[in-house]
Amino acid sequence: MWIVIFITQNRETADVATEILRKAGLVVKMRTLGTKTDSVYGCYEILLPESEVEEGHRVLISNLL
Repeated sequence: MWIVIFITQNRETADVATEILRKAGLVVKMRTLGTKTDSVYGCYEILLPESEVEEGHRVLISNLL
């Protein structure tokens, strides 16, 4: 099962978070929220498999704060 671990309001932040998680060796999905198709300013969810959620949170907190 895929779990949302991060939501952002722009594509740039979503890309940065996704890249950080992938470099840490995690499997990542990104999807848009709602029907807005604006690739720059739409909302995005970052998802991880349930088994990697704790590690994903740790990686994001240590890299984004």
